[in-house]
Amino acid sequence: MKKLLQAADNQQRDNESSNFFIFKNRAVFLLVRIFLIMFGHLSSIERVRSFVLQNRSFLPKELMIMKGDTVVQIGTHKQETIFRIAKAIGKNGRAIIIEASKENYTYLNQYTSKMGWDNISIINKAASNIKGTQTFLVSKIFSDHRLEDDNILHDNDLRDSGYDRSETIDTDTTDNILNELGIKKVDYLEITVNGYELKVLEGMSITMKNTRKIYTKSFAIDKSKKDVIATDIIEILKNNGFNFLVGKPSKSVANDSWGERSGDIYAFKGNACG
Repeated sequence: MKKLLQAADNQQRDNESSNFFIFKNRAVFLLVRIFLIMFGHLSSIERVRSFVLQNRSFLPKELMIMKGDTVVQIGTHKQETIFRIAKAIGKNGRAIIIEASKENYTYLNQYTSKMGWDNISIINKAASNIKGTQTFLVSKIFSDHRLEDDNILHDNDLRDSGYDRSETIDTDTTDNILNELGIKKVDYLEITVNGYELKVLEGMSITMKNTRKIYTKSFAIDKSKKDVIATDIIEILKNNGFNFLVGKPSKSVANDSWGERSGDIYAFKGNACG
């Protein structure tokens, strides 16, 4: 029973069909979905998002995604993420999952095939600001993999476990990837790439023009500027017509020397973005 109640270990593959926390989240987010259906005026939804973000370190996808939406998820290793996106977009929605790790790609691609979700595409590339190849650092902890960047310090770097190995992987811009798939507009885009978020945004100038909502991590540190990358991320978002909210700081996965992670950024166009 104790093992069943534990949160998923990032050194083990999650299993959407058997994990207790996924079942619990299903119940919670079903209530959220019912609330949105019953009281889903745009301004009220935005107020709920703002309240949750300021009191938690993340926003549930069910508060961000509506039925029929086109969703882009940049970086994930979990079946749970795919499951929740699939349920949120419904049969008429579309999802693009961009995942750098070949192992994660294979695992998630097998899952979507088994579930019969042909409206979800998984792309095995690393989103970046250039098309090419780059060194990818691989950890025992699936959520800690990241593109190598000597100028970026991420709190994952300070874990005792470190990185197991490196490999060369393909990189491409989000603009290129979505253009090849024929995606012209995006309702919701999420970026969780362990310190490479700024470069991902630099590679989606076209995509940002046609995106309604963006949610991104932003607490990695730019060593040359001695500042979190959030500062530059916010500048890019503002220059592309986004309003934004910064979420509640979260606890670092590293030692106490890091302190709290700066809050995630939720960006949206207009006063209420549905």
